[in-house]
Amino acid sequence: MKSRFKTLLLGLAAAACASLGWSPAVRAESPPGMKLYVFSSGWLDIDKSALQTGASPGKFMIPVGFFVIHHPKGNVMFDTGNNDRVITDPTYWGPNAALLDKPESRSPDVSTIKQLEKIGMKPSDINYVVVGHMHLDHAGNISRFPTATLVYQRDEIINALWPKPGYAGAYVSAICCRCAPRLACRCRAGRRRSS
Repeated sequence: MKSRFKTLLLGLAAAACASLGWSPAVRAESPPGMKLYVFSSGWLDIDKSALQTGASPGKFMIPVGFFVIHHPKGNVMFDTGNNDRVITDPTYWGPNAALLDKPESRSPDVSTIKQLEKIGMKPSDINYVVVGHMHLDHAGNISRFPTATLVYQRDEIINALWPKPGYAGAYVSAICCRCAPRLACRCRAGRRRSS
């Protein structure tokens, strides 16, 4: 009984201190020199209904973002943006090329390499590439980072190379054998090898 009463009093005291602003600030400090950079490798002119169920008709421009974390233990890139081939050849996106119909989506300035140069980096400075998923606008440039450790979800590789019926989408094609041989996958030109 005494321990319950003591716990209740401590809880009330902590709540009272917090409500008066007497609680100590708790936060994690970033390592010295750590920075987050936010980039865009162009824009997609996309129908609202592609991203939101029940959206009103119409299109809007959405940035194709990617991020670089400069960290003392190694530089991390999250997503790699559109493949730079779309700058000169929008048909690289196949039937989805219409999403790139605005000139600002294909300016040479949106190249991933140009974006890295703005912060004094080059592809070999990136230690880790993390991709949220293998769509063309997220993993389009993974081949530009051959020395980086690629972090990906196994299911995303399967969806990109061997999609189940009805699940094929705008995935990076033939990713492992031609673009990123270090994945040590069991495929050739997007098909499973026979064992």
